[in-house]
Amino acid sequence: MMTQEQMEVKIMKLETENDEIKRTISEMQQEIKKTVSLLEQMADLMTSGK
Repeated sequence: MMTQEQMEVKIMKLETENDEIKRTISEMQQEIKKTVSLLEQMADLMTSGK
């Protein structure tokens, strides 16, 4: 069984990892938005060129 202190340390580590995951997801969402925007621009160029 873990002591109270060990549990608190474990919780802090998990919270830190969770924050890092949230940051990573946020960065990925931004990259996806940029990619979608570029794809939309390409589609506009391709359709307007006809």
